[in-house]
Amino acid sequence: MKVFLLGGGMMVTETTPLVQQYLSEAGYEVYSTEVAEDMATEHFVTSDILVMNSCQWTGSGHSLSDISRAALEKHTQAGKGIVVLHCSIGNWDDWPEYIRYTGGVWNWERSKHGPADQNFTVEVTRRHPLVEGIPDQFSVSDEMYYDLDMAEGNTILASTSQETGSHPMIWYRRIQQSDVAAIMLGHDAESCFNPYYKQFILNACSWVTRGERRRMTYKVGIIGCGRPQAGVNANKEGFSVAYNHGRAFTENPNTVIAAISDISEENAQVFAEEYNVTSTYSDYKLMLKREKLDIVSICTWPNLHKEMTIEAARAGVKMILCEKPMAVGVDEIDEMIQECQMHGARLYVNHQRRYEGTFSGVKQMIDDGHLGAVLRMEAWVGDGWDLMSWGTHWVDMHRYFMNDMEVKWVLAQGIFSGKQRYGHEVEDHLMIQMQYENGVLGHIHLGSHLEGAGVIVNCEKGTVRIGEQVTLIVNDECRSEELKKQYLFRRPSGYYEGFAEMLGEILTAYEEGALTGLEGVNGHKTTEIIMAAYYSAKFRTMVHLPMKDRDFTIRAERIASYVSH
Repeated sequence: MKVFLLGGGMMVTETTPLVQQYLSEAGYEVYSTEVAEDMATEHFVTSDILVMNSCQWTGSGHSLSDISRAALEKHTQAGKGIVVLHCSIGNWDDWPEYIRYTGGVWNWERSKHGPADQNFTVEVTRRHPLVEGIPDQFSVSDEMYYDLDMAEGNTILASTSQETGSHPMIWYRRIQQSDVAAIMLGHDAESCFNPYYKQFILNACSWVTRGERRRMTYKVGIIGCGRPQAGVNANKEGFSVAYNHGRAFTENPNTVIAAISDISEENAQVFAEEYNVTSTYSDYKLMLKREKLDIVSICTWPNLHKEMTIEAARAGVKMILCEKPMAVGVDEIDEMIQECQMHGARLYVNHQRRYEGTFSGVKQMIDDGHLGAVLRMEAWVGDGWDLMSWGTHWVDMHRYFMNDMEVKWVLAQGIFSGKQRYGHEVEDHLMIQMQYENGVLGHIHLGSHLEGAGVIVNCEKGTVRIGEQVTLIVNDECRSEELKKQYLFRRPSGYYEGFAEMLGEILTAYEEGALTGLEGVNGHKTTEIIMAAYYSAKFRTMVHLPMKDRDFTIRAERIASYVSH
């Protein structure tokens, strides 16, 4: 990968060699110059990334020729990356279009900066590959810029809060086919020694060339293979969800299963043979330590999710795909979110039904206005399933149809006889009511007195019932079949297809810094609703969200070991 590193101008003589050193050590082929007109040469034309660490403003005798400006435009049209460092926002201030390529420029009438060694704190406000490996807060001794002219279309990832306001420190944007990443740190050699400055530069060069990254292979590890899949899941304990993960990772061209872990050697061996995995472990911590994994799927019992998620985050795993339900206690889901944010890991909770064709089709039908506003939702789960193991899908699906709107309160009534499943207590029967911020009510019924599972969405212009079959009734009855064909039968809607769709979106979102419906914070909200339902049923009270009792748990007592499922 070739980098065109532009230095030159004021105050960058000691920092540009350090930037070049960081890039060279990372394996980039770097052409470094202080002559901006070299952008009209072959060195720039053949480069993949433009890194600007220059301060070539007009007052110091610098301007950019029309030829070089045209070369920069062609660079963006070709989808090549741009990385903007510190004082580069002051380049070529006689060129109004320059702000398009940087996202911000120095305004000589109002922009200011502090002393070169000002101590301040930078806060990461949004997780993104550009800030991977960078904590939510970090301290710097650097020159602070503020009151810059900022372009529309920037996404701010980090800023500093001062008496003068909040000032952007890291952002990204898109111009033509190119991605731009900018950081306002790095005034002198001392500030460049900050490890998070170096981390950003490497992250930025990787991210702005993410078209290349999509062709890389992500190393995957799976914790909890489970028993070999049975043809019929009669006892509700033998369904091996890891096999769906395994198939999705195997069939995706950008992922390879590098290692698996299961406390049962027999389970691990059968899984390894199924998906051609050469490295198996009985200790997942050893796997995390040795394998340097990019993605980890956690397919064990819910009472182990917190510990395993945290260990994966601390091991430097980039993407953690945790099976639903997220965990078995409110404090556990809080800690999972905090640890992943602290270590720069993207946490996803696998409510993959959002990606199954029927459910996503209904959601799109609602979004396109064919059914009008949602008025009420109902769901049921029978055949002995419980809220944690199956009902979590319907809690999440209610939230999905409501655009993940906040739930105000939860009220539940249940019968509990001490039954346990997957390391946590479960109900015999449970009825739940919840209210969203706009007043819409959701109802979920669970128990062995019911059969099957389904969800009903009542809207202004019609009703959808999703069970073994899909029933659509709209006010204009002649349109029902037309809408079903248009929205519900447009693509496969099986259980596995949801996994495949989910994985594809996670990889794309990770590479582009976008969000998905499976973000850890979304799984947190779904799980907190579940915890609130159990709390309400046990203590016979309405629970307002967020829950006040963050210590509430349904973790079973004296669980000595786990058995993957």
